[in-house]
Amino acid sequence: MQWKRILLLVANFKTTGYDFYDSAFPPLALEYIAAYVEDLAKVKILDSKAANLDFFQVKKRIEKFKPDLVGLTVPVTSAIDNVLEYAKIAKLYGATIVIGGWHPTLAVEQTLSSPWVDILVRGEGEFTFRELIKKGSPESVNGLSYKINGKMIHNPDRQFLKNLNELKLPSRHLVEKYKYKIFNMNCDAIETSRGCPQACKFCSTNVVY
Repeated sequence: MQWKRILLLVANFKTTGYDFYDSAFPPLALEYIAAYVEDLAKVKILDSKAANLDFFQVKKRIEKFKPDLVGLTVPVTSAIDNVLEYAKIAKLYGATIVIGGWHPTLAVEQTLSSPWVDILVRGEGEFTFRELIKKGSPESVNGLSYKINGKMIHNPDRQFLKNLNELKLPSRHLVEKYKYKIFNMNCDAIETSRGCPQACKFCSTNVVY
């Protein structure tokens, strides 16, 4: 299969009681993902959280763009149910659904058991997603889990990137219109390292890395 219209979607989930974490942060992970496939397909990032779009509005955007693949990220576990609702909407329009993030990485079979999820990216997604789009199939792509006739297939893990300087620059031009603000100040996101030296029990970072 050749995917030529890719929508990378940020769900409009709510984190009640944590106003700072409920802010719309620039989706740096999706910006990096986009940078790796813009030469292979038409790519759009829809940040429904930054634009404060409801399900109906997102549905209309999907109808207009007509993606054949929709990529969704689950940044926190509390967002999974909301993200799957967006996956359901996109799936109804015939799109292949690819989901990634730390929750899917740590709860692979639980996430992949959803009828709205076709392919799951485990761990870092830049090179995995590019290989998927380039091959047009999840078969033999390291770092992917997927389903064939209802059976889950788990390909070998992909090695973590050792040098962030090897990454392409993120596709920030795809999110310029959203004007991200934290505490009423303009903001953007950069990444200088991955992982964390701490080991907080409530955080997934030290488990993944």
